[in-house]
Amino acid sequence: MNKVLTILLSVLSLFATISCSKELDVTENIITGFVTLWTDSNGNISVLEDDFGKRFMVDDRDGTKEPADTVLRVISMYIVNADSTTATVLETINILSNRATDICECENREIKQDPVKVQSVWLSGGYMNAVILISVHHTPHSLFMIADKKDNGVDFILYHDRNNDPIGSTKNAYFSVPLDGYDLQKGDSITFSCKGDGADYHYAFEL
Repeated sequence: MNKVLTILLSVLSLFATISCSKELDVTENIITGFVTLWTDSNGNISVLEDDFGKRFMVDDRDGTKEPADTVLRVISMYIVNADSTTATVLETINILSNRATDICECENREIKQDPVKVQSVWLSGGYMNAVILISVHHTPHSLFMIADKKDNGVDFILYHDRNNDPIGSTKNAYFSVPLDGYDLQKGDSITFSCKGDGADYHYAFEL
């Protein structure tokens, strides 16, 4: 139950962004993407790593405070500085990056699969990333990933319970599911599936 409540709170918070407090030079080359951030003991963002394995020391322009000594998975808008070794973080958007719930934990419950739309699914940086579109009116949705480990890979299933929420405006839910811990080898498969309004979605990747 605690895990579901945590995920619900994450869903509520992922639509809020941290705005940059300074005007940008229009000539600055702004990069937007899924990244991993590290914070120092004071809660300042200290290191940024992109999904190609490139790390940058961070000049946190707006001084945003995050939990101390934490690794964060986010969508970030940032600039690589002229020295090519440091970066300035301009804005971040929260991502649902919880480890997937093992399917064995769902044996005594119905796996809800209310329909969604899928914008994109891909692998990068040791994560399975997905952008899911959901219709939200006013009631929080239960939304998380379930993992079914196989001998030659892992299958991910989207759990989505809209809790009888009426049709509303479309919101983006950003997932970045860690792939470590599944003992994946070259040639193994990773799949993702969920229910759609018409046809269902199924994606398959080979390592």
